[in-house]
Amino acid sequence: MSNAYSPVPELNGLKEFDERCGSEYYANGFELVEFGRPSGAETYSDEQEFIDSFVCFARANRSGSDYAFWRVDHGADLATSPVVVFGDEGGICVVAGNLRDLFRQLGCDWWQWPSFSGARRDSANTRHRRCGKCWVIGTGAAARWGHG
Repeated sequence: MSNAYSPVPELNGLKEFDERCGSEYYANGFELVEFGRPSGAETYSDEQEFIDSFVCFARANRSGSDYAFWRVDHGADLATSPVVVFGDEGGICVVAGNLRDLFRQLGCDWWQWPSFSGARRDSANTRHRRCGKCWVIGTGAAARWGHG
């Protein structure tokens, strides 16, 4: 059995970086959580197929909103699946086309939360942004994505 955080190599790399950072936030409000824990989908439907189509992996803010992969195609690589955020006060929104897109957004240090009218972002420009960029550059992700 693997000790990997998740079946997603990019998230495993982020988890390693997360463990080296300790309690520091490297993106505003973003925090990895137990991979696959309940996402909040169960508050929207009792249908197990719907609930199982979301795989939680991180907090989106400090008040309880969660990021989850939306498994539109159950056979696809999770890293290529859309990313949604379940709001702690209601609402669910697609915030990224895939994990790479979410990582780009995290580098901007946005604090995202959904509302019933759509996703909103707080564009705080804090010290977290520098740490997030260091992770992307340090892992070589920027070069792989054509940005470095």
